[in-house]
Amino acid sequence: MKSARNILIVVMALSTLLACQKEVSFQNQGNNSGGSGGTASIEGNYDYKGSTASTKSTVVTGIGPAQEKAITTSNYTSLNNTGTVQITSNKFISNNIAYSINSVAFAEFYLGGILIDTLSAPFVFDLPATSGASDYRKIGTDSLYFDSGFAGSGPTGGTGGGAAGSIPTGAKFRWSGDTLILSMNFSMSTTQDIGGGIMAQVTNEGSQTVKLKKR
Repeated sequence: MKSARNILIVVMALSTLLACQKEVSFQNQGNNSGGSGGTASIEGNYDYKGSTASTKSTVVTGIGPAQEKAITTSNYTSLNNTGTVQITSNKFISNNIAYSINSVAFAEFYLGGILIDTLSAPFVFDLPATSGASDYRKIGTDSLYFDSGFAGSGPTGGTGGGAAGSIPTGAKFRWSGDTLILSMNFSMSTTQDIGGGIMAQVTNEGSQTVKLKKR
């Protein structure tokens, strides 16, 4: 049990980090079959003003009384935000978006459904400058649908190419003065070999808000 639990600790940390570095599947918050409806124009040039996110990573291995589970949660607001985004009639084009995270991740460990331990650890990360582009459609008056994922980074981030280019993304948007606010939910589940032939169900989920200030 101790060996498997140590593996879960490692996977817990990696899962939380990957939730902030890699693209994941998204829950479309609008109707993805619509066209480019709505009247509020979002086209223009923006400065990236950061994001906030709440993440939850669950790693489960084994069954019944031998089941081991690690649940990790984190909440953060990005720091040292830089970069720009251009929004055209059908594309989000990000340029040199970068930020830092300086937060804490919290973990709970269960054996057979019984809580046996908790811990917290620093969650520190610097995202290097990242650029990309994504096609989008406007759905109704307050929703967007990215056929190939959102051109950005973080929990909802792809870079508009390669693997990131195959993941559809839904988002709600609203205005606060001259700032465009995008809200997204995400969820991804995979089965992974976490070492020693131990298979685990890994689920990353949460929400993210991105702020773009119009120039």
